Amino acid sequence: MIDRTCRLITFLWLIASSHAWFTAPIHGIGALLFPLRNLEIVALTRQQLDDISQFFVDEFWTNKVGGGTRELTQRQRKQLLQSQTAEFNSRYCNRNPNSALLVGYSGDTIVACVGVEVEKIPEDSLRGKIACRAPLMSNLVVRRSFRKRGIAEQMVAAIEDFTRDNDFEECYLYVEERNPAAVRLYQKLGYKPRWRDAEAKTLLPGSDGTLRQSDTVIICMKKDLTQRKTFFSIFS
Repeated sequence: MIDRTCRLITFLWLIASSHAWFTAPIHGIGALLFPLRNLEIVALTRQQLDDISQFFVDEFWTNKVGGGTRELTQRQRKQLLQSQTAEFNSRYCNRNPNSALLVGYSGDTIVACVGVEVEKIPEDSLRGKIACRAPLMSNLVVRRSFRKRGIAEQMVAAIEDFTRDNDFEECYLYVEERNPAAVRLYQKLGYKPRWRDAEAKTLLPGSDGTLRQSDTVIICMKKDLTQRKTFFSIFS
């Protein structure tokens, strides 16, 4: 069961529902009124693996968008924690200079994470012909009690700076269509839809204690990183 769960999470890292500063951030009213001013963003190390995996299980897998259970069973939590730790270790704790998981802290508290890795990007669906290899952002999660304070925007900006520093000019992501808040966030930050896959699958922790595959719709989005917004361009 754990091996199957790990394989599913290998796909899920691509669609999770994530630079300490970036040019002309576009924030919502909550971020303007209650901004988090002491956000520190660092790259994941193996010493942080257990803590960030626990954070991800609590903030992403618990009450997951799409009907996930509000409270994980001990068995679900154990399976997800083992698989998530293995996934983060494999993808981000390596010598690949083009992959990273960035972790946001407020003091000693983990408040957010987001990852990126160069991946094969399909042409028109998850099962389609490969169009290119490019940075794919994933695993953007913000702690519930810290949301609507501009943290997601700062984490995305950090990933975009990391991507530019590695000489890439574009960034892709996958997002579930049934997560409209995430879709709106990415659109606000300049990501544009490329294709829509109505036959995708996702992992969903059920209220019956199972981890099951669920039908979902995935939107692939892309941003041109060569175009930096200025303050005045927002109003143009």
